[in-house]
Amino acid sequence: MMLLTDRNRTARLFLTGVLLLGLSVQPVAAEESYISESQKIFDVIDRWAEAWINLDAYTYTSYYSKDYRPDSNTSHRAWVAGRKDRFARQKWIKLGITGLVISKEANGNYKASFRQRYKSDSFRDLVKKEIVFIKEDSQWRIQSENTVALH
Repeated sequence: MMLLTDRNRTARLFLTGVLLLGLSVQPVAAEESYISESQKIFDVIDRWAEAWINLDAYTYTSYYSKDYRPDSNTSHRAWVAGRKDRFARQKWIKLGITGLVISKEANGNYKASFRQRYKSDSFRDLVKKEIVFIKEDSQWRIQSENTVALH
């Protein structure tokens, strides 16, 4: 399990994973762009997870698109308020991410898929998560999340 708390270690693990997957790191523009953007997405996931672990709701929600809505019945503003309230009630959180795969979609967005183990003082779960990232204000932000519970 990889806990996302050591950015240098996780960056090395990511690059090792790229090499293990057999991706060529030759100076081909498309591959360089993919590797560069994938590293940026990886860094966003790392900082997003760190903010979550630190119960920093302001930073955590800043990684989401200003148009992010968890469902069609909840506005972005209501979601942010709900996250701040939930973070304020938590005492501690532990988060582990394994099997991270980052892929580029045909529309230029990126998708990250991984298994997430979450533990807190009041709840625990293991899920498969898919997060779609869009470029917004020159930054990669979370556009959508899909979570499936694992047994």
